Amino acid sequence: MLPSKNRISKSEFTKVGQSGFLSHGLYFSLRIIPSPSVAEYKCSFVVSAKVAKKAVVRNLLRRHGYSIIKKLEQKIKKQTSYIFFAKKDSAQLSFSELEKEIIDVLVKSKCLQ
Repeated sequence: MLPSKNRISKSEFTKVGQSGFLSHGLYFSLRIIPSPSVAEYKCSFVVSAKVAKKAVVRNLLRRHGYSIIKKLEQKIKKQTSYIFFAKKDSAQLSFSELEKEIIDVLVKSKCLQ
């Protein structure tokens, strides 16, 4: 799990969700907004009930996403906020496939250094 300083709060979430750059992958959409006031990056994962009916599966997908971002911490562009939106079939992915998909979306949006 990411520390709270690297997670997007509810008040920041609406600001990031309404504006910013949108990038699409096969299993994730990524919304990016520069945050010059923040020294680090901020990240959030959204997994709706349409993706997985069971909360256990949604939380597992969210936790896997946070652990992948934590592994990529040194490579991710700083002073930026990221919101990952899971798409329908992302609940069936293994951890390695999930990691590859998140890296692909970040590379596509030029957010990895």
